[in-house]
Amino acid sequence: MTGVNRRLLPFVIAALAGALAVAATPGPTQADGIVVREIVIDDLGPLGPVTVIGDSVLVGASYSPSLPVRLAELGWGPIRFRASGGGSTGFHLDDRHEASLRNWVRWWRAFGWDAPTVIVNLGANDAGICSGNTARCAAAIRHLMDQIGPGPTVVWGKITHLYASHSGAWNAALDQVAAERPNLILWDWPTAQVVHGIGLSGDRIHLAGTAPYVKRSAVMAQEITDLVAVARPQASATAVLPAPAAEPATYMPASPQRLLDTRLDPGLRGRPVAAGRALRIALQGKVAPGTTAVAVGITSTGTTAPGYVTIWPCDGPAPEASAVNTVVGGDRTAQAVVAATNVVCIRSSTATHLVVDLQGSFASGSGGSRLQPITPRRVIDTRATGRARQVSFAAPAGATAVAVTVTATGPATDGILSAHPCSKAADSPVVSVTAGGTAAGTAYVPSGADGRVCVTASNDTDIVVDLTGSFHRGSTGLRFVPVAPTRLLDTRLGTGGWRGFHGRGQTLDLVAGPSGAQAVTGTLTHIAPTAQSHLSASPCPQAGGTSSVNTAPGQVMAVSLTVGVSSQRRLCVTASAPGHTAFDLTGYWRR
Repeated sequence: MTGVNRRLLPFVIAALAGALAVAATPGPTQADGIVVREIVIDDLGPLGPVTVIGDSVLVGASYSPSLPVRLAELGWGPIRFRASGGGSTGFHLDDRHEASLRNWVRWWRAFGWDAPTVIVNLGANDAGICSGNTARCAAAIRHLMDQIGPGPTVVWGKITHLYASHSGAWNAALDQVAAERPNLILWDWPTAQVVHGIGLSGDRIHLAGTAPYVKRSAVMAQEITDLVAVARPQASATAVLPAPAAEPATYMPASPQRLLDTRLDPGLRGRPVAAGRALRIALQGKVAPGTTAVAVGITSTGTTAPGYVTIWPCDGPAPEASAVNTVVGGDRTAQAVVAATNVVCIRSSTATHLVVDLQGSFASGSGGSRLQPITPRRVIDTRATGRARQVSFAAPAGATAVAVTVTATGPATDGILSAHPCSKAADSPVVSVTAGGTAAGTAYVPSGADGRVCVTASNDTDIVVDLTGSFHRGSTGLRFVPVAPTRLLDTRLGTGGWRGFHGRGQTLDLVAGPSGAQAVTGTLTHIAPTAQSHLSASPCPQAGGTSSVNTAPGQVMAVSLTVGVSSQRRLCVTASAPGHTAFDLTGYWRR
């Protein structure tokens, strides 16, 4: 990210504490009668710095709430906005002319401002000079693009015009230059104008009043964000898939039993476990002989700083993977499925108390149950039916246990959700949620003698339950193969074939398991979304209608999931707001 030398930007009006200033200001030269509007927002946003430049149509984007404010609301920042009457690419102007946007890009860069994203709202004036000549229009567009250079991503809006030949030639030229330059993305303003019913003035260039300009700013900010804040395919289509850590095994549900609770450790005297300290959890006598993996619920509490918890087989190195992301001032709970024999290791990157509950184990032989994955479907949503402290649903016929994602949303106080057989009392937590928030967790829950599964809340909250699979005795389902935790997707780094923000409504597909895999288990992490967001994961093509991870703006949330994959072993993950996404495979399911 390029910094801004504020001492060398005398034309900038400082925006303190997120407030804005709108003013006509002098530039390198000042032509009489030119209306200039500049807005500066200095606050940092997760989508990064952006330059917004344009002509008299963009001047109207300074009406409150302005286009820069709308962009900041969506996660952009810092923002430098400049619009001028008569603005053009500068192709037909003196190089120092006030109306030349090429001149302003060059001048800004000379004094330290060089944003990685540039939004251009320009063309009506150039199009009139080009007079319907597409080649001349393309030369004007290249004139500004050459000054911006190949590095920044440029979003350039198409135009409307009184003369269709002028707008037609200009927009065709934009298409031509965009085909030449991979950093140029086009925003279809003519289509947006019609779709959103934004009124034009008589010249069919400007807008018919303040309200249309304000509406246009909101539409422009959202649609351009959706164009830019997306992950893009990378040359490396897949990450390296891990080798099996054990032979396929069946699942044996267990009555929840506590394996670890550092709050009761007399050696700690109530203090949290130190950051980075690895603890060994003995499993012998608590799981069946021949166990190759365990399913556990992990809760962090009393956390001193944001961080993450890792669990792994003690006979190997700790992986670069998280099972739980910790938060100060609240509890976090998540399931983990990890390869194990007689002992597993756990540690946190920050000081916290750790509570670990056994949900079940995997062992070779014919005594356990096999997974029957399904396309995730919603079985409970109290937002539609009304809140209750306990809700229930029927497990599929003959199921010994179910795989579920449980979400708490809108609670008045902090609390937990527990999932359990209805024939037994609530036990260990599946979800920990803070007042007013939304959080999701997963679990393998025994169905009990009556075949029903209950979810019990400790507080007043809405409860959402998605069923992702069920376990059955017999030979027709899938067995579990544990692997060393392996990162198969990370949009921050391009791992898994996608790089960049996981965009609003964008579906990423990845190869999520090795040959023979029909379902996968792993940790799905949503990283610092720009707004309240959720991820949905299902076999490709994306089914929709369910959620796997729910994350507050700027937070990091990791949730385990067990879900089927397509016949090509592909998993589809969709985000509801821009953020980064990671997926760590901990095992897969096969015949």
